[in-house]
Amino acid sequence: MKYLLEITANLTHIVEMTPEDGVDDPNMPYFFRLKCENCDIVSKEQCVYPSEVVYHKRKRVNHVIKCKGCKRVGTVKLVPGSESVFTAAAAAGGIYMPLMMFECEGLVPQQYAFNGGWKLTTDTGEDIMVNLVNGYFAGSEDEYGDNQPVVANVRGRFTPQ
Repeated sequence: MKYLLEITANLTHIVEMTPEDGVDDPNMPYFFRLKCENCDIVSKEQCVYPSEVVYHKRKRVNHVIKCKGCKRVGTVKLVPGSESVFTAAAAAGGIYMPLMMFECEGLVPQQYAFNGGWKLTTDTGEDIMVNLVNGYFAGSEDEYGDNQPVVANVRGRFTPQ
């Protein structure tokens, strides 16, 4: 089954928010949990990179996990190509923008966590590298004055495709 990871956030004095090395970065870590389709047990947080490849039953995937409950094995494959930059216009409209397609067998992805590096482009054209692990970022008022860049209320969701 395919699931599209979509993100949204509230942006102030920021025109774009992207993974640090771009939306197609093969080294962008994706942190999330996985629910077993068979027994509904949810895993601990997993970290998957598009560049990490493993083989399972002759299939090329990015992650293999055995359920702690029913012992079934499930896989996750990250499928690039659906990514787009998250913009101030999307934020203003409350719109979710696609970040990555997940192809899962036996698993349902859940609870995406904003870990890893993110690049914010301010309305003055400055790029700021941040980690959104706490779900927000606020630039220093001393440094930015009235144009203090803020990212708040970051959210991600997986929508079945």
